[in-house]
Amino acid sequence: MPTAATAGLTLATLLACTVVSATTTAPVLNPQFGTNGVVSNPAVNAFTDVISMPDGGVVATGSRWTSVNKATNSVIIRYDRTGTELPGFGSHGTVTLARSGYTIVLDHLEHGPRGTLVAFGGYTSSSGITGLALVRINATTGQLDPTFATGGILLRSLGSAVRCGTRSGAYEPPRMDGAVLPDGRIVSTCWKMASGKSDPSHGPVLIMVDFHGQPAASFGGSTGVVFIGLPGVTDSHFAPSGQTAIAADGKVVVGVYLDGATFGAVRVLPNGRRDTSFSSDGIASRRPIAGWAGKGTATVLLQSGGPCRRCGGSVDRARPS
Repeated sequence: MPTAATAGLTLATLLACTVVSATTTAPVLNPQFGTNGVVSNPAVNAFTDVISMPDGGVVATGSRWTSVNKATNSVIIRYDRTGTELPGFGSHGTVTLARSGYTIVLDHLEHGPRGTLVAFGGYTSSSGITGLALVRINATTGQLDPTFATGGILLRSLGSAVRCGTRSGAYEPPRMDGAVLPDGRIVSTCWKMASGKSDPSHGPVLIMVDFHGQPAASFGGSTGVVFIGLPGVTDSHFAPSGQTAIAADGKVVVGVYLDGATFGAVRVLPNGRRDTSFSSDGIASRRPIAGWAGKGTATVLLQSGGPCRRCGGSVDRARPS
């Protein structure tokens, strides 16, 4: 888990991709941002995602940790192009997500419709119930969007076997991910944990809600939930930590992680059914390396008129790669 001492480095590492030209061969930190390109925030122990803003600034989300593996509620912070927190956003540049009886931990940010930001994550209630957390705020003021779910926050339990994001008390995968469709619908990816190895009840759970945070009935039926079982998974503890992407034709592509050396992708149609034109069962996998390499991360890149490319990395405690 990143500590307060490394939180600035975590953010700077993410920002390095936003401040350099695509043709730059040797990325360098932007000296006009923060201190020599680095912004640290001692109040945040772990930054989990960051997105760029039209004004040249960034918005980052992170969590405050009271002790090792124990998260309190998440924050969303907006910085201007110089790395200074915007005073008109939330409270002095920071929005703290809090709801009585719940701990909300956010992992991912996306631009939303009509000048909003959408944050994806998970929650843990005081009684131990966990589930999906979605938050939509005004990108300028940081105020919760009252037209979304309940006061701008959606908390939805999907059962004890489904994990949604980094949970309070357990800094572990699956990292939460999702995407926002042009019409404002939101698709999120959680992960159902099987009872044992090679259990077909293991796999991604896709949840789609409409502009107002209600279940999207056109996706998987009235609940807006689609489960993709992955038969042949060799470890019930593996989970996806890659992206959820929306293709131009409305199809949803989700990265999956089958074992320590096999990466894959699932593609479903706009109605939530598996796309059988993308392999016979809508699931494609590749095993690019031999042997077991441990848990990893991956990214889905969509190409117009071409194949879906899957990039990933694996690491074990002895042999990082």
